[in-house]
Amino acid sequence: MPNHVKNILKMKGITKLPLFSHKDGEMFFDFNKIIPMPETLQMESGSIENLAVEVVLRKLASPQSAPLRSCITPNMRDDVYQRCIENNAMSEDELCKLGLAYITNKVLYGATSWYYWCIMNWGSKWNSYSYEEQDEDTISFETAWNAPEPVVSQLAAMYPDAVIE
Repeated sequence: MPNHVKNILKMKGITKLPLFSHKDGEMFFDFNKIIPMPETLQMESGSIENLAVEVVLRKLASPQSAPLRSCITPNMRDDVYQRCIENNAMSEDELCKLGLAYITNKVLYGATSWYYWCIMNWGSKWNSYSYEEQDEDTISFETAWNAPEPVVSQLAAMYPDAVIE
């Protein structure tokens, strides 16, 4: 559970700009309108990620993968790997495809899934929430853990003549 940070943003006419979206009937200040998250990052973040990447590593380290085998080392002990595979609802082939998606995201976007990408690019693990409009120049919203400094910096770059507080 995060610490909730209340943010107050002042910018002339901010409420009239195309920076807002609706979710579950509520309007919110949408970070995706300022720094869009790539769709492929909308993946589960957690232990499945480690297992899926491990499946890929083991395929690359197999004897059939001669050119790559020497530079790839799986991370899990064999007994731990087997237990994880047996206790998972997905097949090894499904896990391999998932692992490749995590690896591709890391190469292309610097993060395997939404979680680390949001922290790196928005400064917060989630989009904004608890939105309130004070007046047409002032909004408030909450974020998890930190203020969304990268979002505000990009907003300033998008509107270079604006004064933002």
